[in-house]
Amino acid sequence: MDTARVYLGGLSYKVTAEDLHKYLSIYGSISEIKLRPGFGFVQFESDKDARDVVHTFSTRQFLGQDVTVQIARPDRYNQADSAPIATPIKVVETAAAPLSDSSKKMKFSVCVKGLNPRTCWQ
Repeated sequence: MDTARVYLGGLSYKVTAEDLHKYLSIYGSISEIKLRPGFGFVQFESDKDARDVVHTFSTRQFLGQDVTVQIARPDRYNQADSAPIATPIKVVETAAAPLSDSSKKMKFSVCVKGLNPRTCWQ
């Protein structure tokens, strides 16, 4: 896991990469800034610098706003082959109550365990 990458969520749409660099470079050397509408990522050269930013801004506002500042999750895709990284999920099939022949519904239910608690039903 890359712990030198910081996620900033809830940013104003007016915030620029220059703003982020100006206010965060005092904590350490920044190697990359990725800014998207409403959020961004800042890559520090040191894990310690990233943790300092998270610690500082988890208790106060950033650029006058309440924002989410945390160590970023790992990339969704493996850089080497650009394929999605799969995580093991246990799937258990259980027999459901019998349905009438005219029913187009599935005859089995599936219980999926081991998902992140913040996962949506979709």
